Amino acid sequence: MKPVPQTAVSTHGRFGATLTEVLMSILIMSIGVASVATLFPMSVKRAIQATQLTNATILRNNAEGIVDAFPELIHDPDRDGNYIEHFQSRAGRRYVIDPLGGFAYQAAGLNTFTGTFGNFKLPADTAMKPVSFPARYAPTFNQELFHSQDSWVTEYEGMADFTTPRQKLILNPDEGFGIEEVLKTVNDFDRFRLVFFGVTQRHGEVWEFNKTELNAVLADGVITLPFTLPDNDEYGARVIVRFQRLERRYSWFLTVRKNARGYANVDVVIAFRRAFLQSDESVYFPSVDLTKGGIPDSKPGDSIDDSVAANEIRGINLLQYFSIFDDIPKVNRGDYLFDVGNVRWYRIQQIEETSTDGVVNIFLETDILESSAAGVMFMPRVVQVFPLGNKPLAGF
Repeated sequence: MKPVPQTAVSTHGRFGATLTEVLMSILIMSIGVASVATLFPMSVKRAIQATQLTNATILRNNAEGIVDAFPELIHDPDRDGNYIEHFQSRAGRRYVIDPLGGFAYQAAGLNTFTGTFGNFKLPADTAMKPVSFPARYAPTFNQELFHSQDSWVTEYEGMADFTTPRQKLILNPDEGFGIEEVLKTVNDFDRFRLVFFGVTQRHGEVWEFNKTELNAVLADGVITLPFTLPDNDEYGARVIVRFQRLERRYSWFLTVRKNARGYANVDVVIAFRRAFLQSDESVYFPSVDLTKGGIPDSKPGDSIDDSVAANEIRGINLLQYFSIFDDIPKVNRGDYLFDVGNVRWYRIQQIEETSTDGVVNIFLETDILESSAAGVMFMPRVVQVFPLGNKPLAGF
């Protein structure tokens, strides 16, 4: 039987794509590239936000454990043994427990601003001045409890010589250690550490210190350590040295509202890379005071429910108040607004510009719980505010 012949398929005219096909391919590819270019930055941003919220939650749980273990932290913030003074007087029932902020201002020589939370400058003023309320407490508490401990940034790594006994560390200027230059730009609020490794790098020693402690033992490029390195084969005449700076990447503080029975309603505020700047605590005075329940909405058909009082503050006039640092507060959707008078936090849902120069409308996610005319603060770098509920004072 003869084999069945195969039918030849003509490819004539199919080796070269037509102009239409080329254009369609480019169009399809451009859609894909545009989608990636649009969605990739959004996915990165969401991943960063997820990481921050995860770390904020971990720190929140740590904070509540510390509050429960040391109730005097919130019930006797000045640690004088007098618990009653912080709830019998109405003026003493609202305060902020912020050891890191107190330490930072103290170390920078701004002692005037350590006792209260916030500052302002009216047009007629010649300098910034602290608000009279609320009080900032707890610079006497251990500041190391109020931030994450694992963010050490290496400023330098190199070799250094030791003299006998193994206590004098001779820094090599040729290797650019530059520790003296670093110390010129920092204060006692900053924390550093030296990490020493032996020749096999299987054993290490750590010394943590602040600027004053290091200055006391630093002279002409030689550091006299407060301890002697072990006399073994690990440490010879030279060691590997890392000079690291502590970055308080995640930190927290407390805002407290008490009632006449001594119950403390506590919020844990988690911040990311808090800068401890006066400008971050600038207080703004809105042209319309905060009103309990909100101000009735005058715009039917928008996203705000017209059947109830709108969750909004309207007409914050930035021309009425300006800071010497920045005459416009940095306000973004999702940020927090802090009611200075009532020590309450509100998340911002929407920001709306108006036709009036320097006036914006700010819509909040929740109703205004208490009226106030004491001003508001837009503190940057706040990741989350966690309510801890009521913490009773035992024995009262």
